[in-house]
Amino acid sequence: MLISRSDKPILTLNQPWERGGTACAVGAFLEDDQRSIRLYYLVYFENDMRRNVLCMARTADLRTWEKPDCGDGTNVVMRSCGNTMGWGIFMPSRILQGCDDPDVNRQWKMLYWERPDTKRPPGYCLATSPDGLRWTPLFDQPVITGANDAGSMIDARDDVPSPVENVTMLIYQQTWKYNPQLPRDRDNLSAMHRMISIWRASSIHGSWTGPIAILEPDRLDPPDVQFYWLTPFRAG
Repeated sequence: MLISRSDKPILTLNQPWERGGTACAVGAFLEDDQRSIRLYYLVYFENDMRRNVLCMARTADLRTWEKPDCGDGTNVVMRSCGNTMGWGIFMPSRILQGCDDPDVNRQWKMLYWERPDTKRPPGYCLATSPDGLRWTPLFDQPVITGANDAGSMIDARDDVPSPVENVTMLIYQQTWKYNPQLPRDRDNLSAMHRMISIWRASSIHGSWTGPIAILEPDRLDPPDVQFYWLTPFRAG
């Protein structure tokens, strides 16, 4: 339920490295003081996506925002590699905090679309951080390549029965299925409908298995229905 909506943006792009860009919220977290909120937001540039940056701001009242120095005089916590992609842009999709990880350097985790190596295709990459400010990519290449860059990640609960054993991390990704009966002029994917699939891993450092389709349009849905994105959250 939407309680209220502000008439004006609550956060403006007023820094030199933000000007000319568009903001997209990635995730919000309660700070350790339990009184302020940390917001991660992507600043993307339609004319040059290689300039995209992930920034962080804090607020105690949702009106006044602080953009702290994250080490280089800016509030940028991660930048695009600067490589052209052909498909997708540098885009953080999900940031997780905690996840019951015993490693102090992995208290924060991030799923993002990037192309760190020009000899390889773009795809989903992983990074970790001890504090949410200093991020380190886990690998020098994506863990998942191929369509699509619409996805999310969650840590699986070990106290809930699952048909798949030894799973601690799940990635939810938009995938495609051929369907020649679909309307031809509905969007840029001809005869393909979008659905949601999962990838699973025993740890964030492990190999990923998938995709397994879990949600897709069926005969009871209107012909133009697509499942574009799924963002899960842990219950409890």
